[in-house]
Amino acid sequence: MTKPAYIAITQHTKNSKPALVYVPTRKHAGLTALDLCAYSSVEGGVAPFLLGSEDEMDAFTRGVQDETLKNTLKCGVGYLHQGLSELDQELVTNLFLSGRIQVCVASSTMCWGRLLPVHLVVVMGTQYYDGRENARKDYRIADLLQMMGHANRPLQDNSGKCVILCHAPRKEYYKRFLYEAFPVESNLHHFLHDRMNAEVVAGVVENKQDAVDYLTWTFMYRRLTKNPNYYNLQGVSHRHLSDHLSELVETVLNDQVWADFR
Repeated sequence: MTKPAYIAITQHTKNSKPALVYVPTRKHAGLTALDLCAYSSVEGGVAPFLLGSEDEMDAFTRGVQDETLKNTLKCGVGYLHQGLSELDQELVTNLFLSGRIQVCVASSTMCWGRLLPVHLVVVMGTQYYDGRENARKDYRIADLLQMMGHANRPLQDNSGKCVILCHAPRKEYYKRFLYEAFPVESNLHHFLHDRMNAEVVAGVVENKQDAVDYLTWTFMYRRLTKNPNYYNLQGVSHRHLSDHLSELVETVLNDQVWADFR
């Protein structure tokens, strides 16, 4: 996907605006940086992503430990992953933020590690290989949001852009995720024993009626009638709600009594 990524960078980063490319692994980071350098030298002339002078870059890269990184930096492309030394990571970050290089490639886990505000974010694939389960998995939505969030430069850009390269079957899912709100449900009923025990200790709940009243103050109570099947609610009338809450409280209190007895 390096060719589409290179095209996205050249199309969406006019006036040499910074671009951040996310790849699944540290191995992909170095390989993608080399490929971007190759495409830029063939199609864009001599190091179009290098925004500083060559002599200046020679001075900066003199102490770089990673030889591949040293070569890509001279083309205006840096990369970040956990395998680099701390000094190399700091150098790449500073060169990128100071506007001496235009493109930075980062492994997906680095999205939480460094503050890199850019005009364009390119996500090269939305899956990674999980060695513990020997399977490919999709990025978590939180990780994808964090990646996209880097396309934001307050006081410098009026807008940011993100290009997500993914498999065709996932395209509609991500479009729906971006343009439609997902419902948020409560998990209180899965942890109600701990929560109720804490409220009893705090003195908020002293009897069964207090426990039922406490549940009516929660987010779970607001969602019961909105998505009754998720909470195993048989109906949405006041009677059904009352019986459901009473049953929850009875179950929790009985379990607590048996636990204390044992």
